Amino acid sequence: MGETSGRSASDTFLVRTDWPQFSFDGKNRRNAFENVLNPGNVVDLTEAWSTRLGAGVFGSPILSGGVVFVATFDSKLWAVQASTGSVIWTRTFAEAIGLYPIVVDNVVLVGLFDGTIKGVDASSGNDVWSTSVERVSTDNAIAIGGGLAFVPTVDTLMALDPADGRIVWTAMLTHVVSGPAVAGDFVYVGSDERTYALDIATGAVVWTSPAPNGMESVVVADGAVFIGDFEVSALDASTGALMWTSFTRDHAYTAPTVAGGVVYAPMSDSGLLWALDVVTGGVLWSKATSYIFPQSPVVANGVVYVGNDNGLLVALDATTGDTLWSLTFGEAFVSAPIVADGRVYAEAGGFLRAFALPEGIER
Repeated sequence: MGETSGRSASDTFLVRTDWPQFSFDGKNRRNAFENVLNPGNVVDLTEAWSTRLGAGVFGSPILSGGVVFVATFDSKLWAVQASTGSVIWTRTFAEAIGLYPIVVDNVVLVGLFDGTIKGVDASSGNDVWSTSVERVSTDNAIAIGGGLAFVPTVDTLMALDPADGRIVWTAMLTHVVSGPAVAGDFVYVGSDERTYALDIATGAVVWTSPAPNGMESVVVADGAVFIGDFEVSALDASTGALMWTSFTRDHAYTAPTVAGGVVYAPMSDSGLLWALDVVTGGVLWSKATSYIFPQSPVVANGVVYVGNDNGLLVALDATTGDTLWSLTFGEAFVSAPIVADGRVYAEAGGFLRAFALPEGIER
């Protein structure tokens, strides 16, 4: 007879998961696979470590190979040991960082404000390659898909080879305002007036659709492209046809998050977090708060994590919106938290922190 593992089918065990780019994956879903933290135990989260960075994090932390990488507003890129918070290396650039970093094949890609895109060795922080493009579309992310890195500039979307920085194609657009999202054979990106679907191999425009009242970013899930600003809309990912619009009567400063058949849309002016049905746009629940959401929420294993401008990090039940856990940092959240490997990584006030369950807590 073969040997058994000694585990039951219902046991929870750690599955190592990287979070290598700003929105977790190329589709911008911000929905990590997580099987340690859940609605039943997240109340027991405690601080595992804290590392002083001295400046706020630009975008969000990212995680690859047991290392947390963060870009800060003082033009630095940091590599921090995920298990301990120890600093492995730092790199200071001559220009401000303009695009959120990503990690691919042990290379950290980072876009500088002057249009320089650098590939940096994840182990040492040294340059692997450097490419110049036009001025980048700041406060956005590079995305990876189909073996290419997609870089938003002010009026173009560019596809680069992440191994050497070579420009593969350039698509001329108008006033790019969103980070790209990649799904199948398409890469999607938004301007202040239109949503574009481009052929991933050539950059040719496959379809374009008006963007209702502008947009903040694009998210691809369940065969649809979701965009949000003063309303949340779903477009058919293959054709661009409008599927539904949900009038939230408010402004979102960040993109929606899609997970488990639900669109989570943070509305900053009213402080409402909406949960919408992914198929119809119908309201499933809403959570009233008194704060602004600087970044998109993260959904992992039935829990919604979101930080606010009052320095409060909150974990909500993804099904009901009920508060499960919260912690006050005392400084506003500018960056988004990430969730991976049974830990929450978040920054506020220039300190990068990791939260985990204490030893002995039921997982």
